[in-house]
Amino acid sequence: LYVYDIYTCQLEPLDPNGIDINGDLIWGGTEHFSDFRMTAIDIPTSYNISLSQGWNLLSLPLVQENTSIEVVLTLIDGLWDNIKYYDRSDATDPWKSYRVGSSNNDLMNVDNTMGFWLHMTNSGTLIVNGNVPENTAITLYSGWNLVGYPTLEDAMTVADALLGTGFDKIEVFDTISPYL
Repeated sequence: LYVYDIYTCQLEPLDPNGIDINGDLIWGGTEHFSDFRMTAIDIPTSYNISLSQGWNLLSLPLVQENTSIEVVLTLIDGLWDNIKYYDRSDATDPWKSYRVGSSNNDLMNVDNTMGFWLHMTNSGTLIVNGNVPENTAITLYSGWNLVGYPTLEDAMTVADALLGTGFDKIEVFDTISPYL
């Protein structure tokens, strides 16, 4: 295995003619490489998110294997009590929530496409484990949307990421003047 950046290249044996198990010609008899094919495989990674006591607006930059709230937030168990998400696709009841200890929760999962409010009873660090998304499609609806920004790179601005979507206003959370 050869590690390159965030991916692992797995070498798969081919027959002597450079044909894989599906019958696809890979290298066409190139003398030095006809015995292997390289396939990119995601390497799980982690990302730390510092959370303050009170309300925090955040998104998950990594793709979670298990998106249940209990699993995603397990490392900060006991430090939070409420999570809220605005689901624009539900016109009659767009605000979904999960309250610790409540039996009336209508938000059970969070993923890298969602922006959400998390209420911390004490400060802490959420360690997000998962895979770096290669591409992420997020459906935007007319009106307000609360969406994630699933990237680990700071090079792209939000305006660049949303270019061509028809957005006319973007709001962000400011800890000095919080809005909720």
